[in-house]
Amino acid sequence: MKEIQNRRQYFRHDFSIPLCTEMRIIKIGTKNVETSKTLVCVKNISAGGLLFETNLNIPVRADVTFEFTMTVCHKELILPGMIKRRHDLAQQQYQYGVEFLLSEQEKSNLVSMFNEMSVKLHKKGNAGCSLCSTDRKGCYKIKQKKQVKI
Repeated sequence: MKEIQNRRQYFRHDFSIPLCTEMRIIKIGTKNVETSKTLVCVKNISAGGLLFETNLNIPVRADVTFEFTMTVCHKELILPGMIKRRHDLAQQQYQYGVEFLLSEQEKSNLVSMFNEMSVKLHKKGNAGCSLCSTDRKGCYKIKQKKQVKI
């Protein structure tokens, strides 16, 4: 039997209630762009990346850089990343895996912040995080299936 190897370098923090996060495209190839923001629901996060769900059908392209803005421990985080994988869910919902484009020092800083966040979430509830509403309507404002054209 072939052994599956876990390639993750950082501990992944799962959210029982997703983290409501703004996402936008900031770069296509070498060209900086400014697009409007949309809300996505982050299911888990680590210093290396995150997993989010949305009803947007986004192509997976290595030349597109996204920006994710969220509140963690009462601090606004703005994290650049690229979508590395996509999984189709039921009823026009999609799940995307993102790899952050950060220096090792920035990732190290995130490890400390995310550990603090996990302890506070366990003890207090929202820990100063921008959690989604329980029905997630704020993160799924677009009702019909949307194809994102890049």
